[in-house]
Amino acid sequence: PYPSLHLAKLFQQKEEPAKEREFVDKAIQIDPGCIDAWAYLFQHIAKQSSEEEAAKELEKLAPEKNPAPFIAIQGFYAGQEETREKAVEYAKKAVDKNPDEPLALLCLSALYGQKGDLEAVTRLLQPHESKMSRDVRLANNYFEALFQSRQIERVTKLLNALAGSPSKEVKQFAIERSRAIAQMLQQQQQALAAATAPK
Repeated sequence: PYPSLHLAKLFQQKEEPAKEREFVDKAIQIDPGCIDAWAYLFQHIAKQSSEEEAAKELEKLAPEKNPAPFIAIQGFYAGQEETREKAVEYAKKAVDKNPDEPLALLCLSALYGQKGDLEAVTRLLQPHESKMSRDVRLANNYFEALFQSRQIERVTKLLNALAGSPSKEVKQFAIERSRAIAQMLQQQQQALAAATAPK
């Protein structure tokens, strides 16, 4: 899709919006899962009319079971505190479109994490533990939510499961986090021992 997107940019510079749109559409036809292409289309329509119109248009064009348009839209709203709720709304739509798409789960869990809603992160990602042995980003978001809400037993179970992953990256993640947790627990025990030792 990227050569078509580059051509779209060229026509944007030449101020030929019809041609620009033609090549954005072409990029999406080539790869309907290309988030960059949907993001470009969102910006293109928003510039011609408004963000609301752009969002409506992308929703209409969104193919069956394809969360890419919604992942693209949420990306525009995720960065600012005041538009984060809007981002959550679109990230949820992405997950509704395809609940098994790791990137959709990743976006929504990250947004919940930014809001400090660890329970929502855990609820969202728990059914997808099996995917985490192949996707270190999902594993990381789930680990952080469990760890920060002090569910050490579940963290340990997760890391043990991930240690058997076929993915080198996930395995490495599990080993590093296990070491860090072991260290933390050791320090806690030492602190406890020092606090209860006879003076």
